[in-house]
Amino acid sequence: MKFTTKNYNAVMLTGGILLASVPSIAAAETSIKLDYRHSYSEETEKRADRLKTYIATDSLLLELEATTASGGDSNWLEDKTISSYDIGIFYPYRYNENLVFLPGFDYITTTDNQQYIPSLRINYMTDNKIRLQTRYKQVINEQKIGEDERSQVQRIDFWLGYGTPAWDFQYQVSFGKELNNDVPLFDNTDRDYWQNIRIRYQQYQWQPYVELGDVKVGRYDDERQVRYRVGLMYVF
Repeated sequence: MKFTTKNYNAVMLTGGILLASVPSIAAAETSIKLDYRHSYSEETEKRADRLKTYIATDSLLLELEATTASGGDSNWLEDKTISSYDIGIFYPYRYNENLVFLPGFDYITTTDNQQYIPSLRINYMTDNKIRLQTRYKQVINEQKIGEDERSQVQRIDFWLGYGTPAWDFQYQVSFGKELNNDVPLFDNTDRDYWQNIRIRYQQYQWQPYVELGDVKVGRYDDERQVRYRVGLMYVF
């Protein structure tokens, strides 16, 4: 297994955000989650692993993520390369017991690209514990695609979830639109969609889960594929 990356900006930015966040984190009750997830895409046979840390207080949510990827000829945990770092900072505003607004910003860096992602998420919990969530974000890519054309994707996500003391069920559907008309997003058009189902066992600190997703294969045809994910979350 090898871990390499050509871009060290994320490491420095992570350190800066952590230092700036220390006073807020230290002054409030803090919850921490660690989340490991492995993905496999059926048609492309690509594998990816993600390690994510959630650090949350009443006034701040910090998300730190590293993703590795390998080609179709590799087995699990073989020939791993760190493909991206993701640093997100969000500021929850609780309107009442049921409704929370979560504006924030993500910075993602890869070996050949950087992304800037402002977003606004709205979380609503009904009295019978049904979760209704939505998020609007713009994904601004620095990487040039085609003949000097940069991609900028407008995306909206919806979640429907329900939890019991032992189990949590969640369905997600997302829609994307490429704002640069010269760059196709899916099937040679400027639009795409994603779907994902997750089931998690959450009775203890160790919380395993599985996911099943419907995602595109590429930009230039209408072929879809199944994406399988398994993960394990640890809640401190």
